[in-house]
Amino acid sequence: MTTLGWIGLGRIGLPMASRLLSSGHQLLVHDLDPAKVGEMVLKGAAAAASPNEIAARAATIFTCVIDGRSLEDVLFGPDGLTSAASADTLLVDHTSIDPSECRALAARAKSVCGLRMVDAPISGGGAVGVEGKLIGWLGGDAEDVERAKPFIAHYVAKATHMGAIGQGQLSKSCNQFIVASTIALWSQMLRYA
Repeated sequence: MTTLGWIGLGRIGLPMASRLLSSGHQLLVHDLDPAKVGEMVLKGAAAAASPNEIAARAATIFTCVIDGRSLEDVLFGPDGLTSAASADTLLVDHTSIDPSECRALAARAKSVCGLRMVDAPISGGGAVGVEGKLIGWLGGDAEDVERAKPFIAHYVAKATHMGAIGQGQLSKSCNQFIVASTIALWSQMLRYA
């Protein structure tokens, strides 16, 4: 049984973490909302007081936070991941951020402590996350992506390796352009009709 870390238990992160926990792995969780952590503890997870506690105890860590600034805080803030991570640590980040920001954070983390990163933004929403049918686009070294895939398979139905770090974010952005244009088209069509 592998000990994994999870940071970010929001609307989409909570069902994803729950599915990973139910797969039989030990899960160490952290979130700014103690109630969310408590919910996961009731399901069998262990609570961590900070990101660096997770990095000290888990070699594979998942993040699903709100934006790039939050991810930067998780990585480099007081008690951040990089204060306890090493070259053996793999971060699988599900946060949707700008591709250039993703590449910059990954390079900085690697230079600080050797931490490796896969960007893995997902699509589908909370209900789809509960069902384990999310779609994911992965960016990073092939070896790191292959290490991540067996874990994310518990909540992502289709995960595609898109290339180097940041390419997952780029692919997710393109998908969102399509979604946004479809919504705009529907609204215009309904007005026209």
